[in-house]
Amino acid sequence: MRSKRRHPSLKDIAYDEIKGMLFSGKLVQGDKIIIDEMARTIELSITPIREALNKLEQEGLVESRPRSSYHVITLEKSDIEEVYDLRVLLETYALENAAENFQLFPVEKFKKMNEAVLESGDYQSFIESDILFHQHIVRLCKRPMVSRLFDGIFNLVRLLYVPSAQHKGRLKKACLEHDKILKKFEENDLKGAVKALKTHIINTKKIALKV
Repeated sequence: MRSKRRHPSLKDIAYDEIKGMLFSGKLVQGDKIIIDEMARTIELSITPIREALNKLEQEGLVESRPRSSYHVITLEKSDIEEVYDLRVLLETYALENAAENFQLFPVEKFKKMNEAVLESGDYQSFIESDILFHQHIVRLCKRPMVSRLFDGIFNLVRLLYVPSAQHKGRLKKACLEHDKILKKFEENDLKGAVKALKTHIINTKKIALKV
């Protein structure tokens, strides 16, 4: 018996569209989201737009204002510092507790992705590969709570991705930092990988604060 595939609801479609705008830089910090205009842009009615925005507010990506107004959240310097400090704690913890999964990291896959990004210089390709890279590291831990906490924090990180990736010289430096982490995986050097990962996230934090 075939299982019935669940079709996305209008709310889900609106949610994915607006979230895509947030993460691609089409909507930036502090932008006002006018429900009527968003409904026309996505070609949906007002109700699913409002439902999607309420869900995004629960995730901490937008905030409601009086008179049914919504704005993209604005991250202050202290917010950015906290987000990246938590990233260091969670990602290094996940790596330190990877156990035998440490040796299962797909090093060759990410080396090829890194090479492709360096060759193209495309920041969108870098963002996609960087997200996968860090998600793979966290998933090595096999502890659901760590993954859930990481996903929540990473939503906020995604708001900072585009300006950080476009910062002059950052793409190349980040790829080189990835290479250093991958080398430690190849050498089966857990402590070295943790140290290289921590350095990479701290460097990313400095760029995020700068831009």
